[in-house]
Amino acid sequence: MSSLLWSDLLQGGSFLLSAALLTLFILLFVSARSWLAGLSIFFTLGVLYAFAWGHWALSHQLQEQYQGSILALEADVDRAKGQDSEMMFLVVSNIALKDLSGRPIPHDLRRVKLSWRHPTGSPIPGERWRMNVVLKPARGYASHGAFDYKASLLRKQIDSVGYIHSKARVKRIQQAQGMSLTDLRWQLGQKIPAFVPSTYTATARALLLGDSTEFSHHEWNTLKASGTVHLMVVSGLHITLFAGIGFYLLSLFVRYSGLGERVPCYPLAAIVALVLAIAYTALTGFQLPAQRALVMLSLPMVCLLLGISVRGGTIFLAALCLVLLWDPIAPVSAGFWYSFLSVAALILLFIHRVNNRGAISRALQAQGAVFLIVLLLGTLWAGEWNPFTPVVNLLAIPLVGMVVVPMLMAFLLLSILVPGLAPLLDQLVDLVMSVLWWLINSGAELSSETNMPGLPVSLMLLGAIVVFLWLLPATLQVRSASVLLLVLAWIGYSHQRPPLRIDILDVGQGLAIVVQTPNHVLLYDTGGASSSTFSAGNAVVLPFMRDQAINTVDLMMISHENLDHRGGAEHVIQGTQVNQISAGGDYQGLGLPVITQPCLKGQQWQWDSARFRVLWGSEGGRVGNDGSCVLLIETLDSRILLTGDIGEMVEHSLVADPYLLSAPEADGRLHLLQVPHHGSASSSSWPFIKSQQPRYAVFSAGLNNRFGHPDRRIVERYKAVGAQLLNTATSGTITFVETPETGLILQSEYRLAKRHYWW
Repeated sequence: MSSLLWSDLLQGGSFLLSAALLTLFILLFVSARSWLAGLSIFFTLGVLYAFAWGHWALSHQLQEQYQGSILALEADVDRAKGQDSEMMFLVVSNIALKDLSGRPIPHDLRRVKLSWRHPTGSPIPGERWRMNVVLKPARGYASHGAFDYKASLLRKQIDSVGYIHSKARVKRIQQAQGMSLTDLRWQLGQKIPAFVPSTYTATARALLLGDSTEFSHHEWNTLKASGTVHLMVVSGLHITLFAGIGFYLLSLFVRYSGLGERVPCYPLAAIVALVLAIAYTALTGFQLPAQRALVMLSLPMVCLLLGISVRGGTIFLAALCLVLLWDPIAPVSAGFWYSFLSVAALILLFIHRVNNRGAISRALQAQGAVFLIVLLLGTLWAGEWNPFTPVVNLLAIPLVGMVVVPMLMAFLLLSILVPGLAPLLDQLVDLVMSVLWWLINSGAELSSETNMPGLPVSLMLLGAIVVFLWLLPATLQVRSASVLLLVLAWIGYSHQRPPLRIDILDVGQGLAIVVQTPNHVLLYDTGGASSSTFSAGNAVVLPFMRDQAINTVDLMMISHENLDHRGGAEHVIQGTQVNQISAGGDYQGLGLPVITQPCLKGQQWQWDSARFRVLWGSEGGRVGNDGSCVLLIETLDSRILLTGDIGEMVEHSLVADPYLLSAPEADGRLHLLQVPHHGSASSSSWPFIKSQQPRYAVFSAGLNNRFGHPDRRIVERYKAVGAQLLNTATSGTITFVETPETGLILQSEYRLAKRHYWW
């Protein structure tokens, strides 16, 4: 819990640190026999530890004057992804930095993640390379449901990101030395294609080496839709099953070989299981989920070896403390909650209970408890749920743990010892993998056909509480109350939207706006795209919709054809139902799988109490920025104008538009303006600003973007008319809500409302 308090602590500074120390000092004088005092002391110590760790983790930063400059870097390659593609990604360590004059640059960076467009070399883990790079602090999107990229890098000790600047300066300066763990993993990865068909190489790498980066975007979507992502991330499931097989086989060997009287069976089996668990964790590169699983498995094994009798709950809490000491921000990851809540469910289900059921019945009971946890957490984290997930996992978990992983381990060893067997092993691997992926694909297809509605976080949290109440012993007599609680919550649940809600999403240097009325949803632009597999559509827009329980987009309006406005459209169409698309600019050249109609001046419609009217569009063959679709949204109390990337010429035409000249208020001011072209100097002319005088002017731009948006002179113009200025670069997703009582008001700035110290 202390991890969740870091943000406030770090913002409070030395005052809170002093207060925490004083609190600790006072508590030490409280009676040690008071459990509340003891709990308070440990809680305070945890807060202080989290406070110190957070400052230490953030101290590894490149000095600001070197950020964005071209630097000479020498480093060891830890990971390399995409050697055969147009974009390679490297993670490097043991870093030496110099400026271009050869002067060393002091720093304490631990690791750096680099992108390399059109690579001219093939770095191998363990090698040392020299290159020119441009580095900057890592930064992710701050929006509802979006992946916390910065936290993920921080947990991996990656302190900066950047790109390789000059291909001519990239050079290998040292081959891999010796046989490091990194080099061993790379060499084993090179053996996998020898006995695994190319279709399933990514699956084998994920299960053997903990490297899930080779999955295609389509495969990831399939895994998510079927609820089986956890099977492809080496975690407690794989390590426990692998160690358990070793424990069970050695126990059988000792028992039936006649050694049982001379050799202590269970301690020896525990040692073998522990060694296998450590070896498997090392093979996966000691990644964080595997480390967490190893800690949870090692504690009961060590207790068994030492002859210490410890309750399951005590071991659980000790493992939890050790994991948080090693990785204090683990609670920001889904894997942390999957692991510990699943184990907690099993402890509640079986510890200190008399269970006369058979082994199969108990196994099914355990599977059911874990399935409920996985289903609820999957809904909370991914924003979608699939009722077929339990069935798919019921078959896939034993198949992966008891067949696929042991088979791949054995075949990897055989391919090294007897290389000639590899072609024969290939056919058997193909058969088993095809069965596994048939299950996964079937689950994904059933999920797409059912089209289950999104559910709010509050209902899912309530569901989790009900599950744990149900797992408590029946003697506590809380099960009937938990069922009643869930039924009443379901009956009373209603996700009622306000009369108007507008979210300007944080998509970096681009634009995406979601407009909601009680019964309709409009998506204005979809942000940019950096590749065919990554865009603001699948990184920001779709997570936002899942978080808000939005299942259908009634109208997707693409302002014009520029990539930073339409880049995420295809991923949005793949991820949710889009009924209609309208586009300005070169609407015919978008190539989207849904029929796209032109956005034309004069088009109008009404949704609930909101009126929509297109003031400018692609009529007359306009393309580019000045072909942007301009949309006016009006209610009885407010007016909102969405402008895309229009320039001064279009603005001059809009100033004379009768629909902009008429206003429901006496002062004629716009309530909300999406500032044209991200605040470019070629837009936001003074006559346009003066005529509209917006109360709120929102810039959608990337932090420190290379275009210099918003232009300083434009900012001053909006200030001159008294506009309140907001920027997604510093505010994250910006939310406005209109209600009959308040009118249109600023409800939240996500980066400020949900801030973490690493943001």
